[in-house]
Amino acid sequence: IGRVPYGYLHQASPDDRAYRIGDQAAVIPSYSGDGMSIALASGKWAAQAIDAGFAPAQFNKALAGRLAANVGYAYRFQPLIAQPGLLKPLMAAARLSGLASPLGRWLFGQTRTPIDRAPL
Repeated sequence: IGRVPYGYLHQASPDDRAYRIGDQAAVIPSYSGDGMSIALASGKWAAQAIDAGFAPAQFNKALAGRLAANVGYAYRFQPLIAQPGLLKPLMAAARLSGLASPLGRWLFGQTRTPIDRAPL
C-alpha cells in the first residue's frame, strides 16, 4: 500500500452533503491500532446525527474536532515508529529508565477514540 494519507482529517465545509465516516473522515497511522475504532464509532455517531436531524456539515465539523487530537498525536509519533534504527534505542532507554509502561499507556490513551463520547 502506498501513499496512505496518514494524518488526514476532513475539513468540513458548509457545502458538505455527505456524512464522513471512517477513512473519509480521518486517517490515523496504522501503528495506533485505532483505525477500525474510528470507522465504527464514526458510523455509529453519523447514524445518531442523522436520527437527531444534524446536517452533514455540522456533523463533519464536530467529528473533525473530536478526532483532531487523536489523529494529531498518532501522526506526530509516526516518524519515530517508522524509523527502526531510532525506535529500538528509544524503547531500550524507556525500559531502562522505567518509562516504557507509562509512556506506552500515555501514547495509547492519546490515540484512542472512546466510542461512548459522541461529537454532537
